[in-house]
Formats: sequence, structure tokens, C-alpha cells
Amino acid sequence: MSFKSLLRKARLYYREHGIRETFRMSRRYATWRLRGMMFLLRHHQAINNSGCAIKVRGDVNLVSNSKDSVSIGDAVEIVGNLGRSTFFKVGGELEIADEVFVNRGCEIYATTHVTLGYDATLAPGVIIRDSDMHSVDGGEVKRGSVEIGEGARLGTRSIVLKDVTVGKGAVVGAGSVVVDDVPPRTIVAGNPAEVIRSI
Repeated sequence: MSFKSLLRKARLYYREHGIRETFRMSRRYATWRLRGMMFLLRHHQAINNSGCAIKVRGDVNLVSNSKDSVSIGDAVEIVGNLGRSTFFKVGGELEIADEVFVNRGCEIYATTHVTLGYDATLAPGVIIRDSDMHSVDGGEVKRGSVEIGEGARLGTRSIVLKDVTVGKGAVVGAGSVVVDDVPPRTIVAGNPAEVIRSI
């Protein structure tokens, strides 16, 4: 986000809310940006690419087994407050595109590759796993990349499992368990998630 666009937003906010509320919001925004910079510095070895205007609120944790495994775009916002930390565990690659919003209590496990597309939104408590995490009966651990498409919306406490693509503009209902690909611009819900209707 450029300085000009930020200034334009501040002027509009001032017209609607007045000087006191604008000042209060500006302080909060500055704090979120500062926490974003601190997050990037703390995890600089894992993050190979980062954009600008990244905001971090509250308790956000990143654990990575490999160097240069995380990419974060512009104007990304990650929330981990209200007693629910947000957690990323990366053993493969995690790619977060521009303007992604990750709410509190989300857990993302990237053992192969997880992508959050442009303007994707994750509600509180969303879980994304690109592997089974452990073997069954001593067999091989099954893995498969996960892609969350541009503008997709994942509802509260929904779960997206391995080898799944959630299409552009799709909506996943709260509490759903997604085990198959979700077509673009559809609403899915249930366990396992099924298409309810097109948008």
C-alpha cells in the first residue's frame, strides 16, 4: 500500500469518525505494522520474500524446518489475539499472496506446498494440512499440496486436507471438512464438504 493511498484512507476515515477516533486508529495501525516488521525480522531465515504493509496482531507463531520456505505478499494481515494464537508449521513451502487475511486461531501445516491466493480470507480456527501428519499401520505418510484460490473464503473452524484446491471465489461453510477440490464460485459445506450452490 503506497503512502498516497494510506493518506487517502486516513482522510476518508477522519471525515467519517473525527480526529479522536482517527488518532486512536492510527496508533493501532502503527502498532500492527511494527509487529509485522518484528515478525519478519524474527523469522527472517525462513522468509525468502516479503511484501510491504504487513500487519500482525497478537500471538502469531512460525516454526520452519527449512530456510527460505515462506513467501508473504503485500498488505497481508495475520491475527492471533483474544487468547487464540495463530500457528504456521512449515517443512515444505508456504506462499501467502497479497491482501490475504488470516484470523485468530488458524493452523497451517505445510509439509509440501500450501498456497493462499490473492485476497483469500481465513475465519477464526481454520486448519489447513497438506499431509496426514503420520502413517496408518506403518505405511507411508500421504501428502499433497493445498491451494486456496483468489478471493476464497474459509468459514470458522473449517478444515482443508491434503491434495485439495479451493477454487477462485469459493466459500467453505463453517465447520466443514474439505477432502476434494472445490469448484470456483461455489458454496460448500458439511463433513465431507459438498457443493450447496453456485454463487
